[in-house]
Amino acid sequence: MVLRALPGARLHEVRDRGLTVPFTVNLGLLLSRAIRMHRALEPGPVRHQRLATLDRHTAAWRERLRAAT
Repeated sequence: MVLRALPGARLHEVRDRGLTVPFTVNLGLLLSRAIRMHRALEPGPVRHQRLATLDRHTAAWRERLRAAT
């Protein structure tokens, strides 16, 4: 995922031992943008695999958002 390449994101999560609400909201925006981009791809195994991965990350994000609010 793109988020893992961002040094500040990883440090923030480790330092706080959790995610703050603003960070969680930003993660949701990133995920929704990635889903939109991948839905625009031509149908095929790459698109299917990436959307499945994004769906799993989105489900985990929803749980984090519920826990943070």
